[in-house]
Amino acid sequence: NDLGGQMQKDITIFADGVFCKQISDHTKTKMAAMVEKGYWCGVHPFGYTKVFVTGTGVSRSADKEPPKRLVPHEDEAPLVRHAYAMALGGATYADIARYLNGVTSRRWTPTTVKSLLTNETFTGVQNFGDWRNEHGHEAIVDRVTWDAVQEVVSAPRGRGPQQADDFVYYLRGRLRCPYCNGAYTQGSANGNSRSHYYRCSISNKYKQPCPVKFISAEALHHTVLCLLERASKHHTVMHKIIGASGGWGSATENQQAMRGQLAKKLQFIGVQINNMTNALADGRATDLIFNRLESLQEDRRRVEAELARMEGEIAAATVKRPTAEMVCAAWGQIVDLWGVLTEDERKEVMGGLVQEVVVTQKDRVRLRLSPIASVHGQFIALSAEMGAGVGLEPTTSGL
Repeated sequence: NDLGGQMQKDITIFADGVFCKQISDHTKTKMAAMVEKGYWCGVHPFGYTKVFVTGTGVSRSADKEPPKRLVPHEDEAPLVRHAYAMALGGATYADIARYLNGVTSRRWTPTTVKSLLTNETFTGVQNFGDWRNEHGHEAIVDRVTWDAVQEVVSAPRGRGPQQADDFVYYLRGRLRCPYCNGAYTQGSANGNSRSHYYRCSISNKYKQPCPVKFISAEALHHTVLCLLERASKHHTVMHKIIGASGGWGSATENQQAMRGQLAKKLQFIGVQINNMTNALADGRATDLIFNRLESLQEDRRRVEAELARMEGEIAAATVKRPTAEMVCAAWGQIVDLWGVLTEDERKEVMGGLVQEVVVTQKDRVRLRLSPIASVHGQFIALSAEMGAGVGLEPTTSGL
């Protein structure tokens, strides 16, 4: 009970505290690395199974198992997809529970069905504490389907039929939040009049702060349409859009040279075949000439096939850059026809021209536009002069 003993006690308390902090930091670092690599700990959800990860390059003791990852279960994964499809089709939790009780050996209730329908793990996301991996494992349900089911799950139940919302969100799937790094989903609010908006899905689900949260769908659609009309009337604006879009290219020098060599070779083979044919016409029919002629014909078929393949590569690599006048004329026709297009046609056209919308403020966005709209893999060409090769990349860097 002296100064030395007191110092010994204080040092022991200090060392014990540091040790706990070291263990805490080590555990956090290890768990963050495991989530980053998609390693799964604990019980796996229905629809998945766990498999050992081999070849990690990490030395382990003999008594420790290698890490595990989630993979879709061959029999259970289709049942999960069907449950989500039933939810989108209007089935109740009880209906889905009856279905799952009939096809599985588990006991399902409306509560466990709701948990199944709201588990983000099925989209490939791995959450563990404060750590999150957007691509931790293979997804069973795509993100669009999962977001749509969340809207169904979050809708009020037991209050009678809801008012139908037939508003068409032309830019669904095109909006992105740069603050939350998430996509925007659609939403509406009832009142004396129904208002429609795009909302940040990450902020809406996790209730985390977002500078924007939502943006008016009507205002955004009107603004984009006004921009398309303005660009169609001002060649200076269209020049900037085309210049920033990229995707215009031509065949490489090697491809051009290869095509020339193949064409010359094919021509030379044709001359030789003609000489052999003339020899046969002169009555000089020998086995040597017949064999040589057969060999030349085989060479010609092979070179023709190679030349056709090269022509295809050159056509795919060649994308003629349209002039501002061409695109202005096409966009002007879109604006003129907008009033008579159906809602589905409007969604396809605007979705083809607008590649991405980055929402920076409630009243300000950045657009990535394509001079030539791409719909279902096909390019909209409103005149014979305005075309695009199969090599066009329609995404542009924005206005």
